[in-house]
Amino acid sequence: MRHFVAAFTAIWLGLHMGFGYVAAPILFQHLEKMQAGNIAGILFNWCNWIGILVWAIALILCIKDNKRCYRPARRTYAITLLLTLLLINQLLVTPVIIALKTQTNNWLHHFIGGSFATWHGVSSSIYLLCTILGLGLCAVMIRWDAAYQRSF
Repeated sequence: MRHFVAAFTAIWLGLHMGFGYVAAPILFQHLEKMQAGNIAGILFNWCNWIGILVWAIALILCIKDNKRCYRPARRTYAITLLLTLLLINQLLVTPVIIALKTQTNNWLHHFIGGSFATWHGVSSSIYLLCTILGLGLCAVMIRWDAAYQRSF
């Protein structure tokens, strides 16, 4: 199971970085802004849901391993943080951005306020934090898997 989780987290990281740092800039360079934004939004939506699924499985596996060794690992906290950031971006920030684009109401935007640029900046910052955490966690997951192999 560790092999699959390590592989899927690495695949998610590749998608995450590919969509955010390669595909999105190319889309905005070659397409009209609204069309590029719509396509990028679809890519980010899929990537976030895949990330939520993959990191939830990784968290379950990590918690299971923590119970076996009777001590909480820092990676459990880091995975929880990454999963929380993905959920915040997908379930709270993205609906505000969509509401601002379509000029509809959103409870969070009504409560906090802010412009499209502000919310896009918040989303981009969360995306960057997820990238950094994902890079570190993927490296740890690969080493974790290798260390587990050596213990048998």
